[in-house]
This record gives sequence, structure tokens and C-alpha cells, in this order.
Amino acid sequence: MTPSILSDVLCCGLLFAVAWVIFFAAYLAAARLRWVRNVDWRLIVLVVLSAIATGILSWLALRGCFSSPNAFWLSTIVAPVAFIGFCGIFILIGPANVNRSVTFSMLRAFKALEGNEAANGTPIDAVGFDRIFNKRIRELSMAGVIEVQGGRVRLTPLGDRTRRFYLWLGRLLNVEPQ
Repeated sequence: MTPSILSDVLCCGLLFAVAWVIFFAAYLAAARLRWVRNVDWRLIVLVVLSAIATGILSWLALRGCFSSPNAFWLSTIVAPVAFIGFCGIFILIGPANVNRSVTFSMLRAFKALEGNEAANGTPIDAVGFDRIFNKRIRELSMAGVIEVQGGRVRLTPLGDRTRRFYLWLGRLLNVEPQ
């Protein structure tokens, strides 16, 4: 690779990183202002607007950083489009994960049972969906997230940290778990 090609690739990578910075700043601000909630069309619009802002920023400020006009235009278009594609991964591991997490729903239900000494219900009644309950109980127990004692379920310290992490992530991303 010649130095000019390497610098062009690095500048394109910089644009891709700038798109993420713009998006995360806009997303956190929109979540705090309650403009985005869960995964819906507003989140997709925010992704596209962040990509457009990155392209405009490149067009206004980075023209001289590339070895040729063709490299400049290619990077100005490719970096924002690649960013839009990679946002799908973020949505799956961020907001969609909190929104649809079966584990988090179960941990919340178990914590509610734990704090209610008068509760006569069983863990399966608290969770409410028995189709995957037994399998998930076994997985959570083997992972050390819960302890099963008779008919009672207790969160371990790891389970409580996991539950609190999901609560924090949900508040940060303005996503209400289902």
C-alpha cells in the first residue's frame, strides 16, 4: 500500500468513527429527551440523519485530507452508508436486547418475588410463560445467576448485578423491557 492509499483508508475509517460519535451523542440526547423509545422509526431516522451529518461534515471539512477527489467522494459516500449497515448490529445488541430480553424479564419477576415475603405464587406464576421457563431456569442456575431452593428462586449477586445492568441500560437507551 502506498502512503496516499493508506491515508485515504484511515480518513475513511475516521469518517466511520465520526458517524458513530454523532449517532451516540444524538441517541443519548434523544433518549434523555424521550424522543426515541424502544426500536421504532425514530431510531432509524436518527441513524440516517447521523449518516447524512457525517457526509456533510466530510464534504465541508475533510476535502483536503484525501489524495484525490475520487478518494474523497468515495469515502464521503461509503463511510456513512457503511455506518447505516453497522447500526443494525448496534440495534440488535443494544435497544432490541433490553426490549426483548427473556432473561431480564425473569430476573425482574424473581426479584419481585424475593422482596415479597407474603407471596404464595411460584416462580413460574411470576414469570408467566412456561414454554421456555424450565430450560431457562436450568441455564440461569448453571450460569450462577439464580439459586433454586425448593419452589423458591433467589438471585445471586451476579444475577442482581445483571438485573441492575439491564435496568441501567434500559434507562440509558430509553427502552422499556417487555
